[in-house]
Amino acid sequence: MKANKIFIGILAITCIVFTGCDDKRDPIIEELDFDRVLGPANLTARIRNLTTIELNWNLRDGADHYVVEFSEDSLEFGTIIFADEVTADELPYQHTFAGETRYSARVKAVSSEELDDSKWATITIETAQENIFLPIPGENVQDIYAILLWQAGSEVTHFLISPGDIERPITDDEKADGEATLEDLEGSTDYTVTLYNGTKRRGVVTFSTLEAADIYPGDDLLAAITNAAEGEEITIAPGEYTTGAIAMTKSITLKGQKSYDRPVINGQITCGTTVASIAVEDIIFDGNGGTLFNTFFNTVAGCNLASLVVDGCDLRDFRDGIISNNASGVYGSVTIKNTYAHSMSGSGGDGLDFRGGSISSLTVENSTFANAFRSFLRMQVPCTMVFKNCTFYKISMLDNSNNSGIFRASGAAGPTNTLDVRNCLFAETGVLAPTNVQSGNFCRNAGNMLAVPTYANNNIHSCYNLMVGLYTAPAQVSATELNPGFVDAANGDFTVTNQTIIDNNIGDPRWFQ
Repeated sequence: MKANKIFIGILAITCIVFTGCDDKRDPIIEELDFDRVLGPANLTARIRNLTTIELNWNLRDGADHYVVEFSEDSLEFGTIIFADEVTADELPYQHTFAGETRYSARVKAVSSEELDDSKWATITIETAQENIFLPIPGENVQDIYAILLWQAGSEVTHFLISPGDIERPITDDEKADGEATLEDLEGSTDYTVTLYNGTKRRGVVTFSTLEAADIYPGDDLLAAITNAAEGEEITIAPGEYTTGAIAMTKSITLKGQKSYDRPVINGQITCGTTVASIAVEDIIFDGNGGTLFNTFFNTVAGCNLASLVVDGCDLRDFRDGIISNNASGVYGSVTIKNTYAHSMSGSGGDGLDFRGGSISSLTVENSTFANAFRSFLRMQVPCTMVFKNCTFYKISMLDNSNNSGIFRASGAAGPTNTLDVRNCLFAETGVLAPTNVQSGNFCRNAGNMLAVPTYANNNIHSCYNLMVGLYTAPAQVSATELNPGFVDAANGDFTVTNQTIIDNNIGDPRWFQ
């Protein structure tokens, strides 16, 4: 009897111990509920194109389809604002909502057999600010009005115009057309317009209204420049102007009123005295086939110019090139950007021709040079030179002994004489089977490269005689050899279709698709 009592006591204690362990053990299986299909696993949400929510999840065996529901809250699902049925082949699933709003999504599996629906998998995410404004064509923005465009038929209520924080309602007709004209604007002013649907922002656009023109066709542009005050800006309306040589004797800015409809000046600019700054913007300069003017900018003895800026211009039909400093002109910084220079035979000079005087820095970027020049750069004085994101097509094509190639930087060696060529695209440049074996190469010889050179991320395609002289392989100038796939180079369309070149940011970005 005593032994039995002891055994029964031990057994009771053992049962208590094991029962306690079972109570504390985590479940091995997350859900054992075989009367329903298993729910979606690893539900994820991402934002695509600012306001499109993309859902994805792992599929479950036995699921015929899935139910997706959205609410405009944070995992509360008080009001379902959108629901859909989704099959496996529709994943990842996308739906577009309003911007700047938090949404919750839940997904459940529906069985292909006689099982109950799964439990819900849930997630929450916030959309970004959307922008349904369409690009504004240049002609849509004038001095006192602007025509805005957006996706026709969109739900919109009003604009908020800044400066001034002016609320301007949108009419039913404007809403249907996706177009509205903002009137009574101020000229030469930077505007920001926000598009609303109630309290929700649906887009933001910025633009600058035009300045009122100072000069119109028929006016005497040369007289206006002569009579201008020091530092004055002259805004020129679209049209054609004949000036001949414009002798700059004071700081001045010449600016086309409309970048999409630039004025044409038949003439050149000259410098022969001390001037602090000269700037030209959004103007076409025409050299009349080179019969009258050798270069766009000509240096006369006595020129001492601290700053020259050429921005958004078209320089065409000069005999030789862009700038000539064969005299003893003194230049500080020279900047050429967003410019297209073309159609210059180069029979008597070079593109950027500095044979004397001095220059501190030359920066050329986001520009295109085509069908032009004998040598492109002829820098025979020390200078800090940068060429970045430029496209070169059929340059340095003249076959004679004065063609020293694309880049000649033969000023005295030293820390102030450097050449940086990066992100540049060269196509069909140089001379095919030249009589002068070194015509049209990248750089003729070591004596033509006394500057300290740096090359990075360039591309060369279908060039003739380019790798003769100092450089004999594209790798020496950090160049790949991809075909840019120009749309119509023969007619001046250098739009690049090679995605690798676009991705690598090589060439003038105006031609990127």
